[in-house]
Amino acid sequence: METDLLVSICVLTYNSSEYIIETLDSIKNQNYQNIELIISDDCSFDNTVILCTQWINLNRDRFVRVELIESLQNQGVTKNCNKAVRACCGEWVKPLGGDDALHFDCISKYVDYIRNNPDMQIFHSGLLMYKEKFDAECFIHGWGYCNHPMYSSNISSNQQYKFCLYGCFVNTPAIVVKKTLYETVGYYDEEIRDVEDWPFYLKVTKLGIKIYYLNEYPVKYRVRAISLFNEKRVDKLFNQRYIREKKIYQKYIYPYIGWYTKLLLVYQYCIKRTFDRFELNKNTFWSKNLYRILTIPFYYLMFLSLKMKKLDRIETVSNPSLI
Repeated sequence: METDLLVSICVLTYNSSEYIIETLDSIKNQNYQNIELIISDDCSFDNTVILCTQWINLNRDRFVRVELIESLQNQGVTKNCNKAVRACCGEWVKPLGGDDALHFDCISKYVDYIRNNPDMQIFHSGLLMYKEKFDAECFIHGWGYCNHPMYSSNISSNQQYKFCLYGCFVNTPAIVVKKTLYETVGYYDEEIRDVEDWPFYLKVTKLGIKIYYLNEYPVKYRVRAISLFNEKRVDKLFNQRYIREKKIYQKYIYPYIGWYTKLLLVYQYCIKRTFDRFELNKNTFWSKNLYRILTIPFYYLMFLSLKMKKLDRIETVSNPSLI
C-alpha cells in the first residue's frame, strides 16, 4: 500500500493525565507510517502537558511532525478543536479525545477507504465502547451505523441534512475530515463553546457534502463512570449535552423547520428536563423503561415526518456565508 498520504491526528486533551499515554501509544503503534501528531491542551490543571512533553521527547522520531499546543486559559472544546485543526499540515485530519485510542491498523483502514472513495471529503466509522479500561472484561458493545437510513447507498446529502436536524447521527470519536473541508465550511462554530460536532455536520450536509460511513470498528471509546463534563456516563440514561445544545437548536435548526417538527424536538427536550428535575435520569430498569415509553411518540413521529418528506422545502446552498 502506498504511504504518501499524510494523515494528521489531533489529540484533544483536558485533564487527561490518567489516560493520555495510552492514547499516544496507540497512535505510535499504528502500522501506517506517514502520520503527523498534533496535541492541543485546553489549560489542564493536572500533569497532562508534562506527560505529553516527556512522551514526545521519547517518540518524536516516529512521526513526520509533532506539535504540542498549550493554552493559558480554558477556552472550551470547540476552540481547542479549531486550534488543533488549523495547526495540521496533513491532507486528512483525524481528531481524537485524550482518553480514547486507536486499533493498530486504524489509520491504514482509513487510508484504504479514502483511496477507494476519491470524491469523499468526510467520513466516520464504527467504534468499540469500553467501561473505564480497554480490557476484554470492560467491553460494552460496538456502536455503528451500517443499517441506519442516513447511510443507505443511494441517500443524498440533502436527505442526510434532514436527518441531522433531528440529532447527531455521526460517531464523532471516529470522524475523519479532509483538511480543505474545514476551510470550506469555516471550521467548528466557536459560538457554541462545548459542542463542536453537530453544528459542523449540519453545515457540511447543508452545503451538499455527503458524510460517508466505513463499516469497521477501529476506534476505542472510553465510557467513564465520572467525567468532568458529564459527557460519558454509564450510570445515566442520557448526559447533560442536551442542555448545552439549546443554542444549536436556536441557530441551526429552529429557523429551518416547521412548527410540527419543532414541537417534536421541544417534547423530547422537556422529557429529559423532567427526568433530570425529578432525579429519574438513572440507568435503572424502571427509569429506562419509563423513558422508552415516553420517547416512543417522538421517534415514531420523527420517522413519519421523514418518511412523508415534510422537510422537502429545505435546499442546500453553495455559499457557506449563507449558513
